[in-house]
Amino acid sequence: MSPRPSRIRPIIDDLLAEWGSIANRNVVAATGSSRQAAHAQLRSMVDAGDLIVEGSGRGVRYRSVHPRQRFRYRLEGLGEDLVWNDVSAEVLELSDLPDPADRALHTAVVELVNNAISHSNGRYVEVSFRKAHDRLVLEVSDDGEGIFDHLAQENGLPDGMEALRQLTKGKLTTMPAEHTGEGIFLLSRIADFFEIESGGLLWMVDNEIDDVGIASVHVSPGTRVRFEIDVSTTTSLESVMAESSEGFELARRRVVVKLFETGNRFLSRSEAKKLLEGLNRFRNVVVDFKGVEAVGQGFVDEMFRVWTSRHPDTRLHPINMEPPIAFIVEHGRRASESSGTEPQGT
Repeated sequence: MSPRPSRIRPIIDDLLAEWGSIANRNVVAATGSSRQAAHAQLRSMVDAGDLIVEGSGRGVRYRSVHPRQRFRYRLEGLGEDLVWNDVSAEVLELSDLPDPADRALHTAVVELVNNAISHSNGRYVEVSFRKAHDRLVLEVSDDGEGIFDHLAQENGLPDGMEALRQLTKGKLTTMPAEHTGEGIFLLSRIADFFEIESGGLLWMVDNEIDDVGIASVHVSPGTRVRFEIDVSTTTSLESVMAESSEGFELARRRVVVKLFETGNRFLSRSEAKKLLEGLNRFRNVVVDFKGVEAVGQGFVDEMFRVWTSRHPDTRLHPINMEPPIAFIVEHGRRASESSGTEPQGT
């Protein structure tokens, strides 16, 4: 299956930044997409005025109309405001921006560079800008230990994947401000498109279509963050912060756990404990079994009897179960009822 267009576009940008011009075959090799999907994305960028076509026939190549501008800094002794002063003076596209876009980009640069300074334990940070039709694209990358591994270490989690799982459950909003979580959350809400790549993991937030994705990618050192925003955005930092405060409370009322994002077979009690860790903060937990092929009695008993008896204020709601799985889950819920624990979910 070809990667979705929102994932192909950043890879094309990276290829153009490295090589100057590219051919369709370069996109296919780098993304694993079909020739048709790669060509469609390149043509859409040409139609949008982001690329120009050079040559003809098999010799066709594509070149960016707005080349990426890069700024590289040594992290030791660096101040994030210095970086913003540099890039805002050098990048012409940042001049005369409407206030919401200007403030959003200023916030993104300062927050992401500060994270690299304070938390990456790296040596260098690179900041780049390019214009893509009606959007400005900011990327900040460092050569440090990686944000997901860093968050795992700070929060006593076993690895970066578990840290990312906790982020998708809503724990991002409860981390102390000095531990990068709240700032990252706000940036992911301000941006039209936002992604973080670190330690072989990719987290994508597409606010235009209200979609969030997680993928495994080639392991590269450090952290790379991509922040895209429409130059005519009307989203203000204040409105996002106000919505986020309300959103945090709403998140505590309900959360969805998609099991298939972490596997398709769940057999043991330890797996249930791991999945449910921290979810007692929520009033309702929707457990989505879509794509799950098998569950074990121990997993079901731990989830629907043991855990619910310990956390009676949180209700579990299983959905999208195949008939064999529904049978095992219902059996476990009836067992909890017979043991004196009220079965949860409808």
